[in-house]
Amino acid sequence: MRESQTGVRRKSAAALKDTWERASFYTGRSTAGRYEQLNLRLRRALSWLERAEKEVDDCDAAFLFHWIAFNAMYGPPRSAPTEPDREKKSFEAYLKKVSLHESERISDVMRSLSTEVEKLLANKYVFEPYWKYRNGLGCRDWEQRLRRQKRERESATGRTKTEITVCQVFDRLYTLRNQLLHGSATWKSTMNRSQVETGAKIMTNLVPHFIEVMIQHPDGWVNWGAPRYPVVRERGEQSGWTDDA
Repeated sequence: MRESQTGVRRKSAAALKDTWERASFYTGRSTAGRYEQLNLRLRRALSWLERAEKEVDDCDAAFLFHWIAFNAMYGPPRSAPTEPDREKKSFEAYLKKVSLHESERISDVMRSLSTEVEKLLANKYVFEPYWKYRNGLGCRDWEQRLRRQKRERESATGRTKTEITVCQVFDRLYTLRNQLLHGSATWKSTMNRSQVETGAKIMTNLVPHFIEVMIQHPDGWVNWGAPRYPVVRERGEQSGWTDDA
């Protein structure tokens, strides 16, 4: 994914890592503490952001690696099979927290990506109710839902508008993520180039800002909760853990 010119400066994974390692809450790999979960999330997210930056010509790979970085930041502590919308609720809660702390910055990024954002939000092929309708699972009113969402974000103002827009964007990106990860799309297919290119560009620009917000506001979320797969501090060939890990 070639770097886009959005008018809003974003930091590279290397620059963000340097900022993080100089932060007062940074504890390295082996020291537990109040910010253990935050440091773990940042370490994982930055590793995948660094990998994503290498995909300058592959939008599919760039999108997926950026999504993994994003997932590392918000991932809930445990799955709930009886709640199919839990994943969306988790990242929506995360996005609202990010917007709460840096609404103006996120709003600036969204405005700089206004063409891509509107293009994505108008694309029915990444609108989940459309696919439910196509698959005979209801949602006959998918067109009305699409229009209602547009009215909702157009009538909102300030931070509320930013929250609504960014949550709607990631709702679409989540559908795109499912299409790719569940084998419902062909690599580099012309059938879905528009949404993949648009999605990759949005993720390329938003994910680094999300990471930076977390670094700058370590006390924004005192209770991070354990990631779904935390580090297990046990010695052993399979665990890979050492005292200096």
